[in-house]
Amino acid sequence: MYTVCDQMKWLVHKLAWCLCVNVPSTDKSDISAAWDFQQDAKEPQEDMAEGTTDKLLMEMREIRKLMLTQIRNRASESKKPDVDVESRNDWKLAAAVFDRFLSISFCIIFIAGTVIFFSVFTIHYHPNN
Repeated sequence: MYTVCDQMKWLVHKLAWCLCVNVPSTDKSDISAAWDFQQDAKEPQEDMAEGTTDKLLMEMREIRKLMLTQIRNRASESKKPDVDVESRNDWKLAAAVFDRFLSISFCIIFIAGTVIFFSVFTIHYHPNN
Protein backbone atom coordinates (compact mmCIF):
# COMPACT_ATOMS: atom_id res chain seq x y z
CA MET A 1 0.00 0.00 0.00
CA TYR A 2 1.37 3.37 -1.00
CA THR A 3 1.38 6.33 1.33
CA VAL A 4 0.12 9.72 0.28
CA CYS A 5 3.72 10.95 0.00
CA ASP A 6 4.62 8.10 -2.38
CA GLN A 7 1.52 8.78 -4.46
CA MET A 8 2.36 12.49 -4.71
CA LYS A 9 5.93 11.62 -5.68
CA TRP A 10 4.64 9.30 -8.42
CA LEU A 11 2.23 11.99 -9.65
CA VAL A 12 4.97 14.63 -9.74
CA HIS A 13 7.29 12.33 -11.68
CA LYS A 14 4.55 11.54 -14.21
CA LEU A 15 3.67 15.22 -14.60
CA ALA A 16 7.35 16.07 -14.96
CA TRP A 17 7.62 13.61 -17.80
CA CYS A 18 4.49 15.04 -19.48
CA LEU A 19 5.64 18.65 -19.05
CA CYS A 20 9.27 17.89 -20.06
CA VAL A 21 10.72 19.15 -16.76
CA ASN A 22 14.29 18.22 -15.77
CA VAL A 23 15.98 19.07 -12.48
CA PRO A 24 19.78 19.32 -12.49
CA SER A 25 21.59 17.17 -9.95
CA THR A 26 23.60 18.61 -7.08
CA ASP A 27 27.33 18.99 -7.70
CA LYS A 28 29.72 17.77 -5.01
CA SER A 29 33.03 18.47 -6.75
CA ASP A 30 34.34 20.82 -4.06
CA ILE A 31 33.69 18.25 -1.33
CA SER A 32 35.37 15.42 -3.22
CA ALA A 33 38.48 17.59 -3.66
CA ALA A 34 38.67 18.00 0.12
CA TRP A 35 38.26 14.25 0.54
CA ASP A 36 41.10 13.59 -1.94
CA PHE A 37 43.33 15.97 0.00
CA GLN A 38 42.54 14.12 3.22
CA GLN A 39 43.38 10.77 1.63
CA ASP A 40 46.68 12.10 0.25
CA ALA A 41 47.74 13.83 3.48
CA LYS A 42 51.07 12.71 4.87
CA GLU A 43 53.13 13.69 7.86
CA PRO A 44 55.41 16.64 7.13
CA GLN A 45 59.08 15.91 6.77
CA GLU A 46 61.17 16.26 9.89
CA ASP A 47 64.07 17.68 7.86
CA MET A 48 63.76 21.36 8.65
CA ALA A 49 66.21 24.18 8.16
CA GLU A 50 68.71 24.81 10.95
CA GLY A 51 67.08 28.07 12.07
CA THR A 52 63.64 26.50 12.67
CA THR A 53 62.67 26.51 16.29
CA ASP A 54 60.61 23.92 18.11
CA LYS A 55 57.89 26.50 18.69
CA LEU A 56 57.44 27.08 14.96
CA LEU A 57 57.39 23.35 14.31
CA MET A 58 54.74 22.85 17.02
CA GLU A 59 52.60 25.65 15.56
CA MET A 60 52.85 24.14 12.09
CA ARG A 61 51.78 20.73 13.40
CA GLU A 62 48.86 22.27 15.27
CA ILE A 63 47.73 24.16 12.16
CA ARG A 64 47.99 20.96 10.15
CA LYS A 65 45.88 19.07 12.73
CA LEU A 66 43.22 21.79 12.62
CA MET A 67 43.15 21.72 8.83
CA LEU A 68 42.83 17.94 8.74
CA THR A 69 40.06 18.10 11.34
CA GLN A 70 38.15 20.59 9.17
CA ILE A 71 38.66 18.42 6.10
CA ARG A 72 37.47 15.30 7.94
CA ASN A 73 34.39 17.13 9.21
CA ARG A 74 33.48 18.31 5.72
CA ALA A 75 34.11 14.88 4.26
CA SER A 76 31.92 13.18 6.88
CA GLU A 77 29.18 15.76 6.30
CA SER A 78 29.34 15.13 2.56
CA LYS A 79 28.81 11.41 3.02
CA LYS A 80 25.64 11.47 5.12
CA PRO A 81 23.19 13.70 3.20
CA ASP A 82 22.50 11.19 0.39
CA VAL A 83 18.86 10.86 1.50
CA ASP A 84 18.77 14.61 2.01
CA VAL A 85 19.99 15.23 -1.56
CA GLU A 86 17.37 12.86 -2.96
CA SER A 87 14.64 14.59 -0.97
CA ARG A 88 15.90 18.02 -2.06
CA ASN A 89 15.88 16.92 -5.71
CA ASP A 90 12.32 15.60 -5.32
CA TRP A 91 11.23 18.97 -3.96
CA LYS A 92 13.02 20.77 -6.79
CA LEU A 93 11.20 18.56 -9.27
CA ALA A 94 7.85 19.20 -7.58
CA ALA A 95 8.49 22.95 -7.62
CA ALA A 96 9.48 22.84 -11.29
CA VAL A 97 6.34 20.87 -12.20
CA PHE A 98 4.14 23.26 -10.22
CA ASP A 99 5.85 26.23 -11.85
CA ARG A 100 5.40 24.78 -15.34
CA PHE A 101 1.74 23.96 -14.61
CA LEU A 102 1.04 27.52 -13.40
CA SER A 103 2.88 28.98 -16.38
CA ILE A 104 0.82 26.96 -18.85
CA SER A 105 -2.45 27.76 -17.07
CA PHE A 106 -1.54 31.49 -16.99
CA CYS A 107 -0.85 31.44 -20.73
CA ILE A 108 -4.14 29.69 -21.46
CA ILE A 109 -6.12 32.09 -19.25
CA PHE A 110 -4.33 35.12 -20.74
CA ILE A 111 -4.93 34.04 -24.35
CA ALA A 112 -8.56 33.08 -23.64
CA GLY A 113 -9.15 36.40 -21.86
CA THR A 114 -7.63 38.32 -24.75
CA VAL A 115 -9.78 36.47 -27.29
CA ILE A 116 -12.91 37.03 -25.20
CA PHE A 117 -12.09 40.72 -24.71
CA PHE A 118 -11.56 41.38 -28.41
CA SER A 119 -14.64 39.39 -29.44
CA VAL A 120 -16.83 41.24 -26.94
CA PHE A 121 -15.26 44.57 -27.98
CA THR A 122 -15.82 43.96 -31.71
CA ILE A 123 -19.36 42.61 -31.29
CA HIS A 124 -20.66 45.28 -28.89
CA TYR A 125 -18.79 48.29 -30.14
CA HIS A 126 -20.56 50.11 -32.94
CA PRO A 127 -19.08 53.43 -33.92
CA ASN A 128 -21.56 56.21 -34.54
CA ASN A 129 -21.16 57.46 -38.08
